[in-house]
Amino acid sequence: MTTRDENMKTWCRNLMDYCLFRGEEIKGGKVPEEAVLVEGIATSMFGFHPGRIEEKKPEIKELLDRMPVQFHVQSGGGWSFLNLCNDKSGDQWTDYHRDMEILVVLGLAAKLAAYTMPRDLWDSLPGGVPYITIDTRDKSAEPKKEEEHEPVSEGVGEQSPHR
Repeated sequence: MTTRDENMKTWCRNLMDYCLFRGEEIKGGKVPEEAVLVEGIATSMFGFHPGRIEEKKPEIKELLDRMPVQFHVQSGGGWSFLNLCNDKSGDQWTDYHRDMEILVVLGLAAKLAAYTMPRDLWDSLPGGVPYITIDTRDKSAEPKKEEEHEPVSEGVGEQSPHR
């Protein structure tokens, strides 16, 4: 591992520490209502401070952009969590699944990453771990889609089959 890789690990860990709610921000042992809750892979739940996630979103994006193209929605569409230990140059940036999980949950909290399949299907995947999809495209530059409307039901009191 190179110094660059160590820096990437440290950068990930520091972002996590910064973005999580701090002990003094948690009143009465309850998760703040505004918390961005993210389900982890090995850790059940993370509670992020929404303002700090938004503040650090450019850094989270930069880290995710370093991951192999197979993870990105526009090129590969998603890849196994097990491959997240390597960057897009093929260099291993971490030895630890914990660091990989940190990167994933930061991406989930910032809405820049997603689990490709629901948790109940992970057991059917290699290693029993999820596939991750990264989408760091600038959505503000994309044309906005027209709102989709549900079809109006003909009968009074009938519910649409789409609900």
